[in-house]
Amino acid sequence: MFLFRLVVKTLAASALVLVFLANAGAYIPPAPFIIDLMVKNRQIPEQLRATQDITIYPDPEKEPGKLEQKVYFRLPDSFRSEISTDNLVRIHVSNRGSSATVLDGELLEGREPWHTCYKDLFLLNSRRAVIKYLGRQGVETNVSSLGRLDRNLVYVIGARYPDEGEKQLWIDKESFYPVRWIVTPAQKAGGPPVHEIRYLDWERAQNTLYPGKIEFYENGEKFQVMVIDNIEVNPSLPGDLFDAGALRRSASKTSGGRQEQEEAGGAGGDIRRQLEEFKNIYESGSR
Repeated sequence: MFLFRLVVKTLAASALVLVFLANAGAYIPPAPFIIDLMVKNRQIPEQLRATQDITIYPDPEKEPGKLEQKVYFRLPDSFRSEISTDNLVRIHVSNRGSSATVLDGELLEGREPWHTCYKDLFLLNSRRAVIKYLGRQGVETNVSSLGRLDRNLVYVIGARYPDEGEKQLWIDKESFYPVRWIVTPAQKAGGPPVHEIRYLDWERAQNTLYPGKIEFYENGEKFQVMVIDNIEVNPSLPGDLFDAGALRRSASKTSGGRQEQEEAGGAGGDIRRQLEEFKNIYESGSR
């Protein structure tokens, strides 16, 4: 008898949740309104500097790799990241549509790894800018629905929940913080998104908010985690910090020196192997 009552209560609770979601779905604010509240609640500063610890899971059979990264933001569109290890340094700069990535003095050509787009939401401080950006990424900003992430209700921009076959941004219903971004949707019905980002543990730093943890997934498997170590709001940053052209020119000089070293039979071969290993782990963004 007790077991029967427990089953009945569980079914009743589940039914109430479904009814609540159905009723709540009677009115879903339009996506531009939700995005506007997201921007206002985060209070993005003009400049920001942060240090974050990165853990990379390149393969289930290998030990995770750990890196420290420093990032710099300047509105409306300037960003710089620096990763240093005992042997290598990776610097990326993007500014006004121009970008450059240098790995231990070598200029890397091609597009940035997909997961680096996590930063873009922190460089957009108006509803119009966010809508324009999401549109370029393929998110339908005229579509919004109500969904659930773990135990929390979320607004889904770009799809009808629970459809994960479209690019979409999830925003917490209570705080209006972005919590999930499906960058590349699922390739088949019921499957996990190919690429997704989760913004977790939002923390207040002076007058702004920043996620304490950012997780990256490929085909449903976690492959990278960023944990924020320190944040500075509106620090003094030199203008040339975001000079992509200067970074490119410095790489050209360094690359020439390395080529001469390799031709002379020096340590260039070892450096090259280290570069390739680093690129396989971090740059590819895939296992």
